Amino acid sequence: SRNKEKAQSALNRFQAYKNKEAGILESNPNLRPKYVQSVTSLPQAEKWRSTVISEISVKLTRIQDVSINDYQIRDINDDLNSLFKEKRAWEYHIKSLGGNDYINFGKNMNQAGITDSSGLQVKGYRYFGRAKELPDVKQALEAQKKIRNDKTSARKAQDEEVKAMKSRLDRIDLSYYGWYDEINTTTHKKVSEEEI
Repeated sequence: SRNKEKAQSALNRFQAYKNKEAGILESNPNLRPKYVQSVTSLPQAEKWRSTVISEISVKLTRIQDVSINDYQIRDINDDLNSLFKEKRAWEYHIKSLGGNDYINFGKNMNQAGITDSSGLQVKGYRYFGRAKELPDVKQALEAQKKIRNDKTSARKAQDEEVKAMKSRLDRIDLSYYGWYDEINTTTHKKVSEEEI
């Protein structure tokens, strides 16, 4: 008989019921709820998060395979993006249930340079592994790099302009505004800035 029929047998349903009563956590990816908020148990939410992480790990390994074609690479990359969104949703839900704060922990790890599974990001979409080598992705990355360089050069020009303006302002003193015009020119006495 088929797997679907086996799963509906009385013995399998009884075993699932006993596991649920015993507190055994569900880990079958096919039974993972679509709506994260429907899980009210913190241990079960953490179990689903770990299941998502294991799926991410498998797909990150799969996307590096040289035998897959461009279409498969795009599909796997799409799956990875959706899995990372789902992982993030589980992390927020776990935090709201009173569990560990995986969000800030992950940020601290990335800042320390320990993990970098984020891939290259273009307009909010991340590219992993061989997906970075696709022709249209390379063009998008080059365009993004050019925009970044243009912004950097514009920022440098603006900084130089500000420095030039500051140096001009440093050269302007009270004599520029005519404070010393009223003083007797024969004594060449200057009024200090503290007196004014």
